[in-house]
Amino acid sequence: DVFGGEIEMRAAGTTTWHGLATDRQGSLLIAYVDDERFRNGTYEFRARAVDQAGNEASTGRRIDGSAATLRLPARIDTRLAVGVPRTIVRRTIERRHGRRRVVRRRIRRLDSNVVARRGRAIRLKGFLANADGQPIEGATIEALEQRPEGGVVPVGLATTGTDGKFHYVVKASRNRDMLFRYRGSRRIGSATTDFLLLVPAHTTIRPDRTRLRNGQQVLFTGRVTTRPLPAAGKLVEMQAHFRGRWRTFSTVHAARGGRWRFPYRFGGTLGRVTYRFRARLPAEGGYPFINGNSRVVKVVVVGA
Repeated sequence: DVFGGEIEMRAAGTTTWHGLATDRQGSLLIAYVDDERFRNGTYEFRARAVDQAGNEASTGRRIDGSAATLRLPARIDTRLAVGVPRTIVRRTIERRHGRRRVVRRRIRRLDSNVVARRGRAIRLKGFLANADGQPIEGATIEALEQRPEGGVVPVGLATTGTDGKFHYVVKASRNRDMLFRYRGSRRIGSATTDFLLLVPAHTTIRPDRTRLRNGQQVLFTGRVTTRPLPAAGKLVEMQAHFRGRWRTFSTVHAARGGRWRFPYRFGGTLGRVTYRFRARLPAEGGYPFINGNSRVVKVVVVGA
């Protein structure tokens, strides 16, 4: 019987051999190849075995005398998709009997880049299949999240049904860069796909008065509700709608508690004018939200 030994492999045409972990199963010396560890291509193998008496033998051939080679990847290729179901309409132009007509087709797809309000629960759908589209049943799908400081951490699991489909719920608590991974098995290859959830920043806004005369002052106050805030506080841009677009006319910082205040005195208003204001929260380093705005508030100013 085999007492011990080793199995090695190298890429065809190279000189570097890589040792593989081996196990004894009766008279056999067994090793498994991780096809994620090595690049795709053809590999040569050789084995050395020792019996109880110390006799040693080595070979680079199969039982039938052919060279011991293997082409990677050796496992069945898999495809993994995760996202929010969307229906898009695709328009194509067809010609029939010399006439052109527009054909609209509805196409279902999984959107893996989603923007959602803070606090929403996003129900994801996923599908795992082999390269021919056959579903893989009973597979465990890992959900991992990439941290801003680097590295990934596991956050949950899902299991595919008989149709290869699975569901996973993600909470929109902040921007989330996620990975979904199927580790595969000895016969089925692994698969990984990503999902990006973006959450807009949000703040409340309230004027202390909505009607005033030219020369008087209005005090805007608010509270940033999307946290955590940067250590130095959150930048808030005050904007007014002027000549068809929103323009930033001043800035203020929200304190650590998220509250901010901004006084503004009107001058130069003629007649009766309705002004529209909002607060904008720009994206910042260390703040896990994308650009966001408050609701729009109106202030009526009566001039001379």
